[in-house]
Amino acid sequence: MGLESTNVRDSEGAALYILHTGSILMLQELERLVEEISRQVSHQIKLLDVNSEDGEKVRDFYDITESSLPVAFIVRDDDTLTSIWTSEQIPDANTIAFQLRETSA
Repeated sequence: MGLESTNVRDSEGAALYILHTGSILMLQELERLVEEISRQVSHQIKLLDVNSEDGEKVRDFYDITESSLPVAFIVRDDDTLTSIWTSEQIPDANTIAFQLRETSA
C-alpha cells in the first residue's frame, strides 16, 4: 500500500507533506509557511490534519508518531522519504523550497 490509497491528488515530481494536529494557531502558522513555499516552487504541497482520513493514512504509511507532530517531509515520485523535519525543527520556507528543487533535480 502506497500513498495511492489516499484521496490526495498526486502530481509528478517531489512533494511536500505537512501533517499537523488541527490546533488553530499551528494551522495558521503552517498555512503561512505553505503560502511562502508556494511562491517559490510549483511542487505539490499538502497540508493535512492527522485526524482526517488522508492525514491518518499518510501518518501511518510513514510511521510518524503523534509526539513528532507537526512534521514536514519531502517525498519522491516513488513515495520514498528524502527529508523530514519534526516540531520545532521545521525550517523556513526558503530551506524547504531549496530541498524540493534539489530533490526534483
